[in-house]
Amino acid sequence: MSAHPILKRVEDVFQQLIVLIHSPEFLAGNYHDHKNIIIENEKDAIEFSTDQDIDLNYGEEYTYWIDFIEDRGDMCSIWALESELEHSVQEEYNVLLKHYLEDEFSRKLFESADLKGFPNELQGHLHSYLFVIFNYKIFFDEIPPFWQEILLILEQGGFPTGWKGAFPKGEMLIYNHKTK
Repeated sequence: MSAHPILKRVEDVFQQLIVLIHSPEFLAGNYHDHKNIIIENEKDAIEFSTDQDIDLNYGEEYTYWIDFIEDRGDMCSIWALESELEHSVQEEYNVLLKHYLEDEFSRKLFESADLKGFPNELQGHLHSYLFVIFNYKIFFDEIPPFWQEILLILEQGGFPTGWKGAFPKGEMLIYNHKTK
């Protein structure tokens, strides 16, 4: 393996995420704060996270979460950075990503989520959040504040599932999953 710093960061970030998903707080439903809306009901969490008509069903102050979250993750700039890697480094990088992120991480994440009884309907979203965070942490010393908040919520046992109000002054909807 080459000594390129990006390759070392892939392994380091992978290890950080493994520590997160094996922590007792992860998906434990213990998140509390006074600035966001806490959701305790699994059905509501799934609806807020996946329903593209959420604004029609609950009011226009609610935003379709998938579009909202995609607007906050600039994966194009990360893909541009990946494409700027030297060819030999890029090949090693792709092998490491496949091994760590696609194989090892995905397997361990879904095993952990299943063990905690986390809803299957939300597991893909969880994987996507951590995929974005993983990529930011590899290429940047600091991740954007929005994604830092997502990471903090996950570290403290919550699961972001929606948004109410105008960004950035609105409120995030956070599902407190109760481990089964």
